[in-house]
Amino acid sequence: MLRQVDLDYSIPDAPLTALGRKQSGALPKQTQQEQQEVDVILSSGLRRTLQSTLLGWAPAVQRLGIANVVVMPQLQGEWGVLTMCQGGGEMR
Repeated sequence: MLRQVDLDYSIPDAPLTALGRKQSGALPKQTQQEQQEVDVILSSGLRRTLQSTLLGWAPAVQRLGIANVVVMPQLQGEWGVLTMCQGGGEMR
């Protein structure tokens, strides 16, 4: 059974929701110049963050190659807690 994280914030490493896929898919059109200028893309290792990165930065990923998407687990630290708090989840 697939549950949506927007309904249950207790799901560890939840996938991107349908709304998240829609929002991420809209990003390339809104960031056309940035897509051409970036040299590297940083992402946390969380599943939905990686999914957002690959959808939202698809033109840059295609241009740079997947080797220039750097996964940094330390990025999920403080920002991850902030995101959880904004989403209504509990801090652990």
